Amino acid sequence: MQVDSLTVEELKLLIIETVSEAFQSLLIENDLIDPDLGKQIRPEFAAQLRETIYQAEKGKSNVSASAVAKELGFNWDEL
Repeated sequence: MQVDSLTVEELKLLIIETVSEAFQSLLIENDLIDPDLGKQIRPEFAAQLRETIYQAEKGKSNVSASAVAKELGFNWDEL
């Protein structure tokens, strides 16, 4: 395949595929595979996420990660 014979769209697709393959190769070589890749989230968790986003859009603040860590007896700065 000659690059000069490709359309702009074909070249873009070729670049995207090449970068994707390289990225996946790096992930595999470094054992950085997402164990949740391809899994579905539970409907109740999806609903909870939607509610959290809705509340945040209305201006309601959420509990910070450091507050949760403190409540559980951890120091957020040491995690």
